[in-house]
Amino acid sequence: MGNNKLSEDDLILILKKKLSILHEWLQLSQRQLVTIEDMDALLLQKDQCLEALIRVDGLTETWQKQNPRTWNEKEVQLQDQIRQKLQEILDSEQATEEKLMLERGQLSLELKQLREQSSLKNYLNSAKKVPRRK
Repeated sequence: MGNNKLSEDDLILILKKKLSILHEWLQLSQRQLVTIEDMDALLLQKDQCLEALIRVDGLTETWQKQNPRTWNEKEVQLQDQIRQKLQEILDSEQATEEKLMLERGQLSLELKQLREQSSLKNYLNSAKKVPRRK
């Protein structure tokens, strides 16, 4: 059997992998903000990022159990970068949600205007059918 113990140096690799996945997720989130085309593909890719993050978090937990020590400066810096990337993703996701809500509101307004125009057309058409006095 192979050695499944994670070395102390593996934590940096794990944290860099997590940062890389988060960077990919941020890019997808930002693309989602500027386009609604191909939304299903973007959501699928974001789901894949989430699955990868769950696996990496599992590795981090395993590493911490196997290597109970405080993190060194480089590891702490990477964790800070991860927190910053998570905040950027959160901000991007919130901006996307706000954009979609605004677009939804605009669409509702346009539908209302179309209904009103349709009602006006119906009224005008019915007014044409009213017999005129001679």
